[in-house]
This record gives sequence, C-alpha cells and structure tokens, in this order.
Amino acid sequence: MDLNLSNKEARDVKDQDLGKILEVDHNYVLIEKGTSNNDERFYIPLYLLEKYDQNTLWFRIDQEEAKNNFTVYSQSLSNFVKA
Repeated sequence: MDLNLSNKEARDVKDQDLGKILEVDHNYVLIEKGTSNNDERFYIPLYLLEKYDQNTLWFRIDQEEAKNNFTVYSQSLSNFVKA
C-alpha cells in the first residue's frame, strides 16, 4: 500500500464520502470531513479497510457507524482521544 495516504479520499460501504485522510498509523486511519470549526474526525481501524485504488480508501462501515463509533476530538493520532 502507498505509504503517502495524506489527502486521499475515504469512502464508506455505500460509496458516500467519509472525508480526507489526515494520518495513518499501523492500526488506524484518521479521517477529516468538513472545514473550519464544523470538522468531523474519525479514527477508523485498518481492519475495516475494504479496498484501496491509489486514490481512494473504502471502508466496510457507513457514515452513521463512523459517527457513532469512531468520532474523535483530537488533531492527530499521537494525541488521540476517543469519544
């Protein structure tokens, strides 16, 4: 997999936009959707990754699951705080 995933697109199981990739570590992907103070950030485990085509990562969850289970309130993976 391409190690430079920053700013790649993230999509859900229904092909809906989850946002842009901010960071990737060994187990998780940090995704940001929105701009300014209304940003949503999701910390999604890599085991939920379904496929990747050099431009887009598709996950086996939908937006509702992302919001309910993987919303974070931190800027980066290094200071991750899960809701």
